[in-house]
Amino acid sequence: FGVNAFDDIPFTVFVAKQLRQQQCAGQGAACNVTININVAPGNYTIGTFFGIDLSSVIPLLGSGAALTTIAGNAGATPISVNGSGIEISGFTVTGASVANQAGVDVAPGSTGVVLRRNVIRGNSIGVRAAAGSGVAASNKTIVSNGTGMPTSGAAAVLEISNNIVANNTGTGVQATTGAVVRDQYNLYF
Repeated sequence: FGVNAFDDIPFTVFVAKQLRQQQCAGQGAACNVTININVAPGNYTIGTFFGIDLSSVIPLLGSGAALTTIAGNAGATPISVNGSGIEISGFTVTGASVANQAGVDVAPGSTGVVLRRNVIRGNSIGVRAAAGSGVAASNKTIVSNGTGMPTSGAAAVLEISNNIVANNTGTGVQATTGAVVRDQYNLYF
């Protein structure tokens, strides 16, 4: 069908961004083109210098958390979100083991970020939501991290529902410095 498969997720995201930019030329913010990145089952180790950088409306969809793992190399952050309207679904995210590194790191001002059906484990920080960000996390397992899901800074909103948050050595869910956590139907251990 004229579609190439890539085994390098950061490169695939780069290609998808370029394709979306071409398709949206001249439309500006009115562009409603969405390019899904469907990741095949497997274990993907993300490089120290080139993690997965999601900055436009590009859903990153795994084949299921039991089948698709994204691991940070040398303790680096595997997935960084620096944009709005982004979905990450169907992965195990692990390996951000260096202090202050997150499995999924949501930058300030990134809104409409949806995280669902993922397992986040073995990271210094599971999912970090920064000032002005808006993250909805559902049907996730956040387990065996240093801190599970911290959010901080003015106007940061973390909406969590139907998650299991367990065995994190620090705080499971944390809101500081003006952040808000909306918590519904979660299990904490």
